[in-house]
Amino acid sequence: MPTQASNLWLRGLLALAPLGAGAYLLAKSTRRRVKPPDLSIGPPAPAQNRAHHAWLGWNRETASALGGAALLAWSFGGGRAIASLGRRRDPTPAQPRNAELLCLPRPDGSEIYVARSGNPNGRPIVFVHGLGADKTELYEIRERLAGTYRLIEWDLPGLGQSKGPSDGDHSLEKLARDLEAVLSLAGEQPAVLVGHSLGGLILLTFCRLFPEALGPRVAGLVLAHTTYTNPVKTSAYPGLYGALQKTVTEPILHLGAQAAPLVRVFCTLCYLNGSAHRILAESLFTGKESWDLLDHLADYYLRDDPAVVARIAFSMLRCDETATLSTISIPTLLVAGDRDDTCTPDTHRFMAERIPHSQLLTLSPAKHGGILEYPDEFAQALIEFCERLSPVTVSRPTAG
Repeated sequence: MPTQASNLWLRGLLALAPLGAGAYLLAKSTRRRVKPPDLSIGPPAPAQNRAHHAWLGWNRETASALGGAALLAWSFGGGRAIASLGRRRDPTPAQPRNAELLCLPRPDGSEIYVARSGNPNGRPIVFVHGLGADKTELYEIRERLAGTYRLIEWDLPGLGQSKGPSDGDHSLEKLARDLEAVLSLAGEQPAVLVGHSLGGLILLTFCRLFPEALGPRVAGLVLAHTTYTNPVKTSAYPGLYGALQKTVTEPILHLGAQAAPLVRVFCTLCYLNGSAHRILAESLFTGKESWDLLDHLADYYLRDDPAVVARIAFSMLRCDETATLSTISIPTLLVAGDRDDTCTPDTHRFMAERIPHSQLLTLSPAKHGGILEYPDEFAQALIEFCERLSPVTVSRPTAG
């Protein structure tokens, strides 16, 4: 979400402090002290007075060198290593097995990369990932569905392997039209659309722009940890984030769009010193996530284009699909986290009350990344949701 992106970039700026302090201390330790000549008359000073620069057996130069080296080590990977201590390991492959990789060119110059995997005869499920992620975000869920469903994952333009538009348009309307193009790769069977966070906003925008697709081409919607309007308004602290939107959040996002190479340096420092891991763990999870999952999500900050993330975030801040909710005519599964401060449980209850054919699943304890922290529970809920939809029929050619 926009506030999380700006918070992380701000932490990246603060990460310059230990890096600069470490470089200063290390440089200071290499300076040779020139001892002034002893012009005093009389016996030499006692030994304890001559050693007044020593501390625990170290002189100032040694202490500066060790302190500087420790701060540099923290800044260049030590913080990340410490963040991994005591965390569960689960090395599930992020890339789909035996996937068919397709490139979908768009009229605006975009090139969207799509991965199709799973059962080619199963119901199509199209995943739409969150802000700053790519098509591998839901990899643990994909592994649990591949034997039954036809899975379609794609990178939003400018993220992952996809090329962004030549005109720099990253509006939600543009992304919804890209989703409509990706949906054409699902075949003749109505698909289920699954959107996480930003992905849910794209699905709601799609419903407004393509209402005729609901039913014939789309059998059901899954809106997970998402909202229907400006995310600032549906967070746990709308007053605070609302006051900071114009004064802090938007200026930082402007920096991301105008000085992307500099922000990329900040993001790299956040990854290496573990700040990215800590802020993601605090905002997305309740402690049950594996280190491999956390590191995979933090790694996006090394690969993302900050300018693209900023432009999409601005589009989210100007979103309002409140009126769209009551027009959704197909079954909809809403998934909330009971501790989600980004898109609160009340937000999901509000949507469930207005979407006619909806049901609400609340994961507990869970935050904004609940479906990632509980992949088994979410995959089972998705399977049960798909089984309640109209059965998949295989079209056969008519006899001539």
